[in-house]
Amino acid sequence: MKNVSIVAFILLALQITGCAVNVPIDVYDDQIVDQPTHKNHTKVVIFVPPEVAEESFGQVGVLAVGVLLDWQLAAGDAIADSSKNFFENYFSNVEVRQENYVRGACSDCALAVVPSIDKLAINKVTMQSKVAMNFSIYDGEGAKVLALPITGRSKVLTLERFGVGVVAASVPVVSSFAANHVLSKSVEDAFEDAFWKLHLQMKEHTETGALARNWLPKELRKKENYGRYEFAAERAIIGAGCQFPQDGLRLVQTGFEELYEAYCWKQEPFMVSCNGSQCNLIYSEPHQDDINGFAAE
Repeated sequence: MKNVSIVAFILLALQITGCAVNVPIDVYDDQIVDQPTHKNHTKVVIFVPPEVAEESFGQVGVLAVGVLLDWQLAAGDAIADSSKNFFENYFSNVEVRQENYVRGACSDCALAVVPSIDKLAINKVTMQSKVAMNFSIYDGEGAKVLALPITGRSKVLTLERFGVGVVAASVPVVSSFAANHVLSKSVEDAFEDAFWKLHLQMKEHTETGALARNWLPKELRKKENYGRYEFAAERAIIGAGCQFPQDGLRLVQTGFEELYEAYCWKQEPFMVSCNGSQCNLIYSEPHQDDINGFAAE
């Protein structure tokens, strides 16, 4: 009876103080085995607004790991790097910008991705997490290409699985360390399930669906300045299997000799060097230590 009174006193004290515990969520970094057959090299920028990056979700009174503690699940901390790690399975040039996305303002973006976390909740009995996210994808002009809402759920978690102890299933665990461990693992499990479901959609979209084409950044979709030998460079990459207007060129060096970067669907990045009407294709050789990292065809 005395022990019960002590526990009740501790819980009452916690209720009065309103103790809040911040629970960090680890970044999702799994490499997807079932990757798409082609990784596009055009640029994708992930825009994470400050309010999303700083977002946390409250969980009060979680049965089995505590009754009165106020846990703040810091899921927003992980969304930027988690999204970057995920989209690198499909695009070789992925950048994260911690700012609000303004439609059409990103001149160097082939695609802009805006992730959001709409809901995060944990079942008080099973400790199963549910996370609802949405990934909005825009083209270089700011037109929406796709909206991908995804819901992930963790497995039904047992406290034994995380080494908290069987006794904890019937009495509250005052230890915030034990509670943090269970809560974070449950949420991370839900994130993993969500990204796997997102992968199944992305694989389809990048191989046969809305993303199965070359997406050019705004600066290439509506060009105002052209190189002197750009027409010859276009003919050279058409001969290499590129198509217009889906594919494009970017002038990276001017002068007596001009150098272009080619954007071509389902081809590795390559350069085009032009001196007058004579153009050479220059392909990357990452395993050689030549000074430029490229070799002429």
